Amino acid sequence: MALEEKGFKVTHPTLADLDTIWAFLVEHFLPDEPFCRSFGVLEKATWVDRFVQNEMRSNLISPCLENDTSILLWDSEGEIAGVKLGHPISITDPVKTLPRLEFLRSLRWIIPEKLYKMTYVTEFLLSPDYCHLEPRAILKNAKADKVFFGEILCVSKEHRGKRLSTDLIERSMKIAQDHGCQGYIVQSTGIYSQNAYQNHAHFELLKELKYADFKDGMVKVVFNDTREHKTCKILYKTL
Repeated sequence: MALEEKGFKVTHPTLADLDTIWAFLVEHFLPDEPFCRSFGVLEKATWVDRFVQNEMRSNLISPCLENDTSILLWDSEGEIAGVKLGHPISITDPVKTLPRLEFLRSLRWIIPEKLYKMTYVTEFLLSPDYCHLEPRAILKNAKADKVFFGEILCVSKEHRGKRLSTDLIERSMKIAQDHGCQGYIVQSTGIYSQNAYQNHAHFELLKELKYADFKDGMVKVVFNDTREHKTCKILYKTL
């Protein structure tokens, strides 16, 4: 059943909606997401906290709001029921990624602890040994000229259990096809989105990484507050 037939309104957010989306994520996504919990993304005590939040907004969310490639789902009361972010990447337009920060480890004893930890988060996301989500590497590995990069998938607490995650994924895949993408890749960090992508949308597992196995230079587990979520999965579907 289409989202509209379930009583929801679908819109495509723009950069003007950034603050609205961020407020929704603060309530419904960031408190439970394994990376964000482990890193204390919602803390506001230091300049590092502000830096991390700004990087998320500018490098993770903003690129998804530039060309009508994301989805906002609204319920009958005018409240956001869900969000699905994403954007195409191509050889000619690889878009921005998080900066590599490993060089800061040489300053281990003078930089804030959270910034030191951030160097491992970016390594986990971008290194060939782990997620390897650098845009040109994604295109090369997919043997494609244009791939859709699926970002945040979140349904509000009030509307969970209605199969909306799968509906949002399917609508997002249609957007990807309309933009000429040959494939769809996503980094799925929690078991609920993994279930929607793999068991309902039939994405292929490319890589699975255990959070408990990823440790910093002090042999401490980097993602140390993941609750029921045990692995990060890189998933792909040919369109």
